[in-house]
Amino acid sequence: MKHQLYDRDMYHPVTSQHNAKMYRVPMWIDGDEYMVAIGQSHYRNYTDETLPDIIKARLSMIRAFPPHVLPYYMVNALVPYINHHDPRLDEIGWQVTQEMYMLVMSYDDLMEINNDARTKS
Repeated sequence: MKHQLYDRDMYHPVTSQHNAKMYRVPMWIDGDEYMVAIGQSHYRNYTDETLPDIIKARLSMIRAFPPHVLPYYMVNALVPYINHHDPRLDEIGWQVTQEMYMLVMSYDDLMEINNDARTKS
């Protein structure tokens, strides 16, 4: 990550504040590489070709909104989990920094990613 001023290991999926059946899932993008946090210090890595459709769909919806990227000095352990954008993104996800996103996913989608065999080695 080019501007990683924070420790990725402090981020992991947490229950959504708006829907207890959904999770806020941290993800980082560096070029055509994607790192999705599936647990404390556990990640799934993807490329453009292997990225699951559910994540592609979420990213498309997030990018349809005007960007609202936080400066790196504002990023701490809590801020990325809070939607500072449009309330319509509460159950989709939002962009946090230039390379960090917070995706909102169901438990089933998170478990599918957890068990995904397509991840980049």
